Amino acid sequence: MDELGPEVRMVSDIVVQFAHRPADDAAAAIAAHLRRFWDPRMRRRLVAAVDAGADVDPVVVRVAQLLSSSAPAS
Repeated sequence: MDELGPEVRMVSDIVVQFAHRPADDAAAAIAAHLRRFWDPRMRRRLVAAVDAGADVDPVVVRVAQLLSSSAPAS
């Protein structure tokens, strides 16, 4: 996982902490956390990495989808 950017590594670590929750609940909680605490540029880099085909957990993919659907058009 070393070739992945720091955002992907960080969100992957967060996903592990939510493994006890159903995937959709975990993704929603993680996306809310990232909206609150991550800089918009970090969120965009995460979404871009997932969109580019990064090999990540399905929950990370769902988080990126949730972030994309709420991202302002800029």
